[in-house]
Amino acid sequence: MKELEEIQKQERNILLKLENQLVLFLPETCLRTLMTKNIQKFISIGELSKKLKLVDPKNNKPMNHTLRFWESEFKEIKPKMINNRRYYSKDQIDIIKLIHFLLKTKGMTINGVKNVLKSKLNKLDDYNSYSLKAEYYKKKLSDKTKNVLKKITSLKKYGKKNTY
Repeated sequence: MKELEEIQKQERNILLKLENQLVLFLPETCLRTLMTKNIQKFISIGELSKKLKLVDPKNNKPMNHTLRFWESEFKEIKPKMINNRRYYSKDQIDIIKLIHFLLKTKGMTINGVKNVLKSKLNKLDDYNSYSLKAEYYKKKLSDKTKNVLKKITSLKKYGKKNTY
């Protein structure tokens, strides 16, 4: 009887070890299906850099080194490592989008972005006139209105084109 219990105990231990190591040997397609079934969807570093338009214009390859550098500079970015590949959750993606906006669009320095992340300015209302998001939307709206005004003035000047 004791021998049977010991064998069953050893089998359980072996199964637990195999379950823990299973992730290391699964192909990438299986990992993606497992991750999409989870509550959070994870995105690889290449997909994220394409999503942020961090692509080299010469050869259209994603510039993953930029995200890796930001990862070393900002403690808020901690991707999940599976099979030595970086996968980012939705919360991580939101933080990275904010960093990208502040660095590339607003032209802030890395220390300035760190201060913004520390003071939690990204949590401000969209309606607050001092909010970064509100400023982003104001710029977007002003660009659209300028475009519409150009079209209106060209219509006044040249009239409506012949359309059927």
